[in-house]
Amino acid sequence: MSSWLSKALGTNSIKMDFNYEPAMASVPGMSFGSIANQMLKGEGSYFDSQREYGARAIQDASAQAVNRQNQAMAMRGYGEGGLRSLLDATSGIQAGEQISNFNQGLAGQGFQMAGQFANMGLQQAMTNQAAQNDAKQYALTSSYNQAAANKAARGQFAGNLISTAASIATGGMGGI
Repeated sequence: MSSWLSKALGTNSIKMDFNYEPAMASVPGMSFGSIANQMLKGEGSYFDSQREYGARAIQDASAQAVNRQNQAMAMRGYGEGGLRSLLDATSGIQAGEQISNFNQGLAGQGFQMAGQFANMGLQQAMTNQAAQNDAKQYALTSSYNQAAANKAARGQFAGNLISTAASIATGGMGGI
C-alpha cells in the first residue's frame, strides 16, 4: 500500500529508534591506569611527599643519636679521633640502611596501591561494557518487537479486509 493510503487506513508501520547512548562510569580528571603505573614506578606527588617525610624523619633521628653519642663520648673525655670517627661513620651507615628499608617499604606499598587502582579501572571498564551491552540488547529486542507488532497489525488488517469482503459477497450472511 502506498504511504498516503496506509496513513489514511491507519496501517502504517511504527518506526521508533530505540538506540540510546548509555551513561558511562568515570571519575573526572582521573585515569586509574595511569595512577596504577605511577604507583608501580614510585612516581608522583604521593611518593615525593612520602620520601621527603621519611628522609627528614630518619635524618632527624640519626642526628639526635649522633648528638647523644657525642655527648656521652665528651663526658668520658673522648674528643676527636678514632673511636668518635668510627661511631660517626657507623651512624651514617645505619641511617643509609634505614632509608633503604623505608624505600623498600614504600615500594611495597606502591605495588599494593597499584593493584587497587588497576582493580578500580577494571571495574569501571566492565561497568561501561555492561551498559553498552544493555543498550544494544534493548535496541535489538525493541526493534524486533516493533517489527513483529507491525507485521501482526498488517495481518490483522488484511484479515479484517478479507472478512469484510466475504461478508459483502455473501450478502451479510457469513455468520449464519
